[in-house]
Amino acid sequence: MGKPSQERSLSELLSSELANLTDLGYPLIVYSADLNEARRRGDYMNYGVRLYQAALKGQWEVARQILDAYPDSINAGITKHGDTILHIAAAATRTKFVEELVSKMSPDNLGTQNRMGNTALCLAAVSGDVSIAKAMVEANQGLPSIRGHSNFTPVQMAALLGHRDMVDYLLPLTTGFTNADLMALLTATVNTDLYGVYVGVSYSVFTNLNALHSLILFSHGKQM
Repeated sequence: MGKPSQERSLSELLSSELANLTDLGYPLIVYSADLNEARRRGDYMNYGVRLYQAALKGQWEVARQILDAYPDSINAGITKHGDTILHIAAAATRTKFVEELVSKMSPDNLGTQNRMGNTALCLAAVSGDVSIAKAMVEANQGLPSIRGHSNFTPVQMAALLGHRDMVDYLLPLTTGFTNADLMALLTATVNTDLYGVYVGVSYSVFTNLNALHSLILFSHGKQM
């Protein structure tokens, strides 16, 4: 009985994180914990605020010049939640900016998690922008299976918020589902009227017949 409430609170939390990141008034930390002590404060004031605003507004040329001067900043946390410029640009749905940034990053760094445990793909999933997700996943196909806040995969986050196209894109690319994950995902898709998308790919995604049988029985129960 407590599950839907838990899912609603998680979806509210994720939406709140996205809103905070894309709010120009969002408070930045005074330094980046990713750089050594001797350089932190001075360098952060030189690049942190400007990078944040450039990512938020999609100003790639401004960001490129800063990144050329401060190469370590490409994967540095620049908000109080440890978000990188990729997190910020993904949350702000700056597609061209993300594409340019991804081309300069190593595939492993695309999976960097903020202090809430979310990758930039998690924030793209929450925003619902499939083009942003594709830009990252094409460079690192393991991203859809990296879990974020509350141990949720990006596709589960997208389902909780009713992003049909994102669920359709990420579901076949996500691995490592447990039976509990499948039930939670089904519940989320039913609650957000996405169940048709879920059924459409279920046979190609799920090889655990017992889990699939449980899902079918559960869905029939929901429809009765």
